[in-house]
Amino acid sequence: ESRKEARHMVLYRHLVRRADLLVFVCQAQADHWHVHGLRARQDVVIHNGIDTARFRDAWSLDDKRRLRAQHGFGEDDLVVGLCGVMRPEKAHGDFLRALAQSATTARTAGPGQRVCGWLIGDGPLRAALERDIDALGLRERVRISGFVQDVRPLVAACDAMAITSTTETFSLAALEAMALGKPLLMTDVGGAREQVRHGHNGWLVPVGDVNAMAGALARWLDPAARDAMGRRAAAEVRERFELAGMVHGFERQFNALVEGRSRLGQAAGELRV
Repeated sequence: ESRKEARHMVLYRHLVRRADLLVFVCQAQADHWHVHGLRARQDVVIHNGIDTARFRDAWSLDDKRRLRAQHGFGEDDLVVGLCGVMRPEKAHGDFLRALAQSATTARTAGPGQRVCGWLIGDGPLRAALERDIDALGLRERVRISGFVQDVRPLVAACDAMAITSTTETFSLAALEAMALGKPLLMTDVGGAREQVRHGHNGWLVPVGDVNAMAGALARWLDPAARDAMGRRAAAEVRERFELAGMVHGFERQFNALVEGRSRLGQAAGELRV
């Protein structure tokens, strides 16, 4: 921790101690900041939520086949997407190296089986990633979409999604992919364990562990197991991470604060009805 960060932490502790309520978006975040002494009068965890109706898979198989074909993916390819701005912390390079390692496994799985990557998005590292794609011999198996206004059709056309970041808090992109029925390969950072149950609706791997990522990709060559994971991912996000649930959580906490202050004010004679 640098001196600047230490000074900031002293300020944060002072400000947060004066707050009536501190809301964390996942338990992992709460645990992290509690270690640093950040506590308000009351702390709660309210998980991020998404509008799952907007992230429901409404695209037909023909829609997905056409979109995949437009980008050079075959019907039998295992297409794993990574949706995110091309910045260092998203670790696209780790994903590419895992794809390269998975090529040998895919060749032994049967004719026509390829593990392909779809980098959905754009960003400052695009030119470097293009060079990595060429250096790793992935030009025939990896596509970059560039900036897309609506990523949902592309994610829906993938077989699975990956988030290989070195840092995350509680990924909304993960929830959106899950809602679209995609199993996740996710690095074990931030609140990932509160989203992905290893072997149930996806795979959790250590940050930077390319071998583990490659192994997880290879296990998705079994379409029945992969699709079952995707169904469980969709059920999980609808059960636990609906936007309405998050909103209700905030409403409950705010109402409790108002009621508590009203009681205190009445006891002190500050409020008159």
